[in-house]
Amino acid sequence: MIMNKYLNTSIALLLSAVALNASVTLQIRTQLANAAGTHTTGMSWGVLVDTAGDGFAVTPTGTIAPGFDFSTNGALGGDNYFVGSALTVTSPPFGGTGVALNTNPFDLTGGVEALDLFGIFWTDGTAYGFVTAGGATLPSDGGTVAYNTVFTDDPYTAGGSIVPEPSTYAALAGMLALGYVMVRRRRA
Repeated sequence: MIMNKYLNTSIALLLSAVALNASVTLQIRTQLANAAGTHTTGMSWGVLVDTAGDGFAVTPTGTIAPGFDFSTNGALGGDNYFVGSALTVTSPPFGGTGVALNTNPFDLTGGVEALDLFGIFWTDGTAYGFVTAGGATLPSDGGTVAYNTVFTDDPYTAGGSIVPEPSTYAALAGMLALGYVMVRRRRA
C-alpha cells in the first residue's frame, strides 16, 4: 500500500513536470524579403510571442533600437523572441530564396502560453520585418503545427528600420564636416 502511494506520487510529479515543460515547434514555410522587396537567403528570423497579451512591442513599419540579437532567444519589450531555423534558406516551392522554414522547438514556460499570439520577425541587417495574422496562435498540445496556410502573402517585405547608434550619427556628421572642409579648401 505504501509502495502504491509512492508510485502514484511519482507518476503525478512526472506528469506535472512534463506538462510544465511542453515544447512547441511551429512549421512555417513562407518567403521573406529585405527592405528592397527582394527575397533574400541568409536573413536572421524567428517568432515574436505576445506574452503579456497587450499587443506586440513592434509594428511592421516602426523602428527598433540597434543591438537586438536576432540570433539568440530573448525579449523585446514585453514579448518573447525565439530563433527560427537560424537563417532564411533556399527551398521550394517558392522558386528558391528567402524561405523561413520551421522554428526550433521552444518551451511553453516563462509567461509563454498556449493560444498566445505570435508573429514572424526578421532582419536583413539594416531593416527589420514583422508580420502576424489572426490564426497565428501557439498550440496547446506541445506538438508540431503547420502555419503555412496562415502566412500566405509572401514575400513579406522588411518595412521597419533599425535606428543607428548615436556613435554612427557622430561618425556620419564627422565625415560630412570633413567633406565640407575639403570642398572649401579646393575652392580657395
